[in-house]
Amino acid sequence: IQAREIIKTKELSAQILADNCGQDFDKVLKDFDRDYWMNAEESIKYGIVDGILE
Repeated sequence: IQAREIIKTKELSAQILADNCGQDFDKVLKDFDRDYWMNAEESIKYGIVDGILE
């Protein structure tokens, strides 16, 4: 039961992020499966952040 809930929560989180960042669901889900580090510029391109404060 816990494993199913973890998978369900992971998929829901990926869908929310994909919807809000303009990314494909499968890409976000793949990125969730591994360490995926981004710098500020990459975060903008991915759609996670709107801008960089200097």
